[in-house]
Amino acid sequence: MEVIELVGRPGTGKTTLARKIYRQSSNIISRSHFFKRELSRGRLFRWMPEFLLESPYLEDYITNKTGEWLGGNLSEDPALLEAIALILGEVTRYDRLQSRLNLLFRDYVIHTLAQQSDSDDILLLDEGLTHRVGTFTLNGLTLPTLAKVASLLPTSDLYAYIEVPDDTTRHRLINRGRNDSLYISREVYQRLKDGLEQRSVRFVDLPADERTDRSLAALINACRTT
Repeated sequence: MEVIELVGRPGTGKTTLARKIYRQSSNIISRSHFFKRELSRGRLFRWMPEFLLESPYLEDYITNKTGEWLGGNLSEDPALLEAIALILGEVTRYDRLQSRLNLLFRDYVIHTLAQQSDSDDILLLDEGLTHRVGTFTLNGLTLPTLAKVASLLPTSDLYAYIEVPDDTTRHRLINRGRNDSLYISREVYQRLKDGLEQRSVRFVDLPADERTDRSLAALINACRTT
């Protein structure tokens, strides 16, 4: 299974674009689909009754539990342990730190299991490891440390980079009721993108206006050529 990650600051339209692609591409699956098929049925939750697999709360449940379980097994992956140590050694703001760490662990599991899978499907993540690392700047992580943390984590098969003007991201965040609390500067994601390009990963730049079909066509075409 190939993993494709949408990269962009909160408010750039990643989730909106991902939903369009899920509807139009039968072999491109979402994180939720992956949870139910790969994690729930074949990996971590074999014991779960069938009716619970259809619960709309399943993804949230697995998200939280994955973080808790992996938190006790960091020594099994020295690179991940080093990344977490770098984060914890520098953060200055502890609000929402635990929830962000849980999501980082969850996304790490997703990358690992997806790349081990022999499925022909493509897993498209509107928020993956790169996005997760970027959010730690909200807890005080500096750009040099951010780059070090990102370099320790596994890469996806393709990254689709989205950038929109600052005013657009701020407006969308405020409309979500976040009061601009998730605003991240353009420099953060540019630094992450630069670091990924140095690791020779594949990138496609997507048009900023997700109201058109240009982004959708560009990403689907990139998927077909992976």
